[in-house]
Amino acid sequence: MRRGTTRTLARTMSFYEWLYEWWTGFAVMAGGAVFIWLSLLLLGEYRRAFMASPMSVMSLDVLLSILRCGPPGAVALLGVFGGALFMAGGFVLLVHLFFSAMGDLWQALRLTLGV
Repeated sequence: MRRGTTRTLARTMSFYEWLYEWWTGFAVMAGGAVFIWLSLLLLGEYRRAFMASPMSVMSLDVLLSILRCGPPGAVALLGVFGGALFMAGGFVLLVHLFFSAMGDLWQALRLTLGV
């Protein structure tokens, strides 16, 4: 290392790397929404009831009755659960990115103000 230079451990992120990280969370959530939408298309009657009142339809009795519909019901139920997992994963990723960005912003603010 040359004299008079400083070396930091942090690597600066290019704009496209930053954009890719943030869009990944949104893309995962959008994929989950598509899974859920396609699954609800498989069961038209359940979809109408779900859109009318989502909380009342998500009971265990209703979910077990869907499984008795045969393979389309099982595929739809797997799609709903898979979509919910994708949406939750995307949300967790975005929350993590938000809080890690807040740490960097706080550090930059402290350095700017000299605190």
